[in-house]
Amino acid sequence: MATATVSGMTNFGGSASGTDAGWGDIGGGPGGGQNTDDFIEGTDSFGGRKTASGRGLAYTAGAGVDMSTTSTHIYTWINCKSIGALDLISNGGIILRVGSSATNYRSFYIGGSDTVKAGWQVYVIDPTKTGSAADTGTPDMTSVTYIGVELTLSGTVGGTSDNILMDVIRYTTGPYVTGGTTGDRLLWSDIAATDASNAYGIIQERSGVYFAAGQVALGAPSATAGDCYLDDAGQVVVWEPKEYHNGTAVVTALATDFNALVIQEGTGTTDVEDGNLVGTGDARSGTGGSVFQKATEGILGAANTNDLRLSIEGAITAVDCHGSTFKRFDRSVTMSNDATDGPNHVFAGCVFTESEQVVANRPVYRNCVFSSYSGTDAAFLWNANVDIKNSSFLANTDGTNDPAGIEHPSTGTFTHDGLTFSGNDFDVYNSSGGLVTINVTNGSNTSTDRTPTGTTTINVSVPVSFTAIDSDGSAIQSVRVTAYLVADNSEVVNTTTDASGVASTSFAGTTPADVYYRFRKSSPGATKYVNLSGLDTIASSTGLSVKRTMREDDTADPSL
Repeated sequence: MATATVSGMTNFGGSASGTDAGWGDIGGGPGGGQNTDDFIEGTDSFGGRKTASGRGLAYTAGAGVDMSTTSTHIYTWINCKSIGALDLISNGGIILRVGSSATNYRSFYIGGSDTVKAGWQVYVIDPTKTGSAADTGTPDMTSVTYIGVELTLSGTVGGTSDNILMDVIRYTTGPYVTGGTTGDRLLWSDIAATDASNAYGIIQERSGVYFAAGQVALGAPSATAGDCYLDDAGQVVVWEPKEYHNGTAVVTALATDFNALVIQEGTGTTDVEDGNLVGTGDARSGTGGSVFQKATEGILGAANTNDLRLSIEGAITAVDCHGSTFKRFDRSVTMSNDATDGPNHVFAGCVFTESEQVVANRPVYRNCVFSSYSGTDAAFLWNANVDIKNSSFLANTDGTNDPAGIEHPSTGTFTHDGLTFSGNDFDVYNSSGGLVTINVTNGSNTSTDRTPTGTTTINVSVPVSFTAIDSDGSAIQSVRVTAYLVADNSEVVNTTTDASGVASTSFAGTTPADVYYRFRKSSPGATKYVNLSGLDTIASSTGLSVKRTMREDDTADPSL
């Protein structure tokens, strides 16, 4: 079994040291102390019996930590054993204090009797967020030394034991996971096992589901050593809501881009695979992929206020997702644009649903589904160097925004190869401001467009074939067939007939279209035929099928 390593999280002072040094009480009452019976990390926690509002526990570090940037987040473990006596979250049932001293701090309402669950819970907060009440004193977030928890009670605390406990406090600008080898790859269960042993709080397994908090990054960040080899299938990873009450409403406790699934590569190797590949070439699909999604509800049952981001950017050795589902990534979805590694990333049989626009960039997309996008542009952004075939765009609709399946941001001519559309407000959104020409082929059914400025031309592909036979009806192979449009002499086909005597192609230009063609076969060492030519028309619905009988050339071959 591979071992995962979680990096990028730093203990706040000695909050995990196993002693009560630095710990203290808020608001008087019986003093707290080490609790060796109930803890989440190490061998003890710090607990106390707090039976009146305004009382709690706090840790004071010896050196200040700069938490003034929105990329820094605090992860702290709290266990409230008197949930029934708590006031509501809107009244500050559980208040997290963060500041530069016991008289200079910001208060965050992180829980109440209507939100708190029994047992140890990890709370995550961006300390630069607006406090739930006016700051006490003038907290200096460039030198945080003081983090604590305060209770507001509306009932009586029963029993005689500790009713509020705190354990290790950490801060981070972005935790990341490394581990595994080419022969012994990580599973999500390995990451959860490491988390459980160290109480990081980024991935917890409960009843077979993996619950994430904030950023989960696979691979080391730029210029940082560490390999990450992960290969799993059939898992469910859910990003839980991390919210607080700001004094007016429940809002996200996280910075804008912090809630994320990130795949990245530093100076080592990152190779992430999910699901099972089925088929080859353009028929590639996948089965047994994992589901990655944001929880629907927030802590009070309303819509989850956390946005979720998917970032697979930069030079990453391998990313292969087969049958994976990405759901409610409503912040952003950005794929690799690296010219070397990007084209080696494969998404086969994957589903992107209820998410922000997929910024496609360079990976390969085969037999994927892009659905239930409701934004102002389209579910899929057609970048330069995009490689997508045989995929579907379904139910991308909204009563106001009029989204589309695909956005074309640049002028030019593009081929929709095996792309099908159903239930979208529009199939295509032309945001280029100019001419976009779409040639439709291999079962694509592109038909509607939203073009605020510019022009969109959709050319449906029709079959074109030429068949050469001898006077006895036998197929003639290796006949050179050429055909050109009468209108502008542009080439329609230039190839040789196969063993069945057929030269075929598809035509996605404007129809009907007149063409002139020529059959020629005079290669040395083979039966020669008299050249022939003709005029015909490519029809709008049926295309063109020409079958001609070629006469053997007795002048070129005197033996005849």
